[in-house]
Amino acid sequence: MISDFGNGQKSATKDKAQLPIPTLPKSLANIFQKTMTSAESELIAAKEDAIVENAEIIVYDMLTHLAERMNAGSAIAILSESLSEERAMADWIKTNTPDMVTQLWPEIEASISTYEEE
Repeated sequence: MISDFGNGQKSATKDKAQLPIPTLPKSLANIFQKTMTSAESELIAAKEDAIVENAEIIVYDMLTHLAERMNAGSAIAILSESLSEERAMADWIKTNTPDMVTQLWPEIEASISTYEEE
């Protein structure tokens, strides 16, 4: 496992990176947040998850290629496993997005109708 590498520690890091996900300026985000339905929030979260998963795929793919060039055999297997997990999650999001939209659509449609009436 990745936790086997480093300075003898046997636990994975709790560090988190921030990816530059396209977002609205805070003032606009606050306005939208006040009027956004839970369904709309859920779709935005799914979009952000998809962006992160695909970014992670790119990172693990690059790291795997670097490890291959460095002849770091034990790291290659770990990185390949992580890459496979990230691809599986990205595929899951892609596969389940149509069902998620179908499930959330009545709430979104109702929200749109409310705004059109105003």
